[in-house]
Amino acid sequence: MSLATPVPARVLLVWDAPNMDMSLGSLLGARPTSTFRPRFDAVGRWLLDLAGPDAVAEATVFTNVVPGSTEVVRPWVEALRNVGFAVFAKPKVSDDSDVDEDMLAHIRLRAGEGGLQHVVVASGDGRAFREPLETLDADGTAVTVIGFREHASFALSSR
Repeated sequence: MSLATPVPARVLLVWDAPNMDMSLGSLLGARPTSTFRPRFDAVGRWLLDLAGPDAVAEATVFTNVVPGSTEVVRPWVEALRNVGFAVFAKPKVSDDSDVDEDMLAHIRLRAGEGGLQHVVVASGDGRAFREPLETLDADGTAVTVIGFREHASFALSSR
């Protein structure tokens, strides 16, 4: 007789880098620099605290890479990996080649595996995330949205 291995509890962070950067830039009135961007080491520590000792903490930053900018993006990707983040980078070849669907597919994958205790989404994109996150919440998964009040009104108007 074989016993199934229990699925560990998981706290999942998915970070929409293009959306967060665009939102921050619109608030600053200019392209943000590292001075204004979040410290991912601090975000990672917060996520580990949120997960606690009994859950797996997983963090993935999703981003687009404009052709020709690989060498500029590489140090940032390496820095993210050095503090424990996975990075999903997708070429930005057209206006509709953003990472929203990839983020949603990753959330669905983890939810389908079982044990998804908490999802944290860093994005102000209510069009892409509101309904899926409300469904997760209704199914018993805790949901947190990280975003700027000016751009994440979907989260403010949802329970």
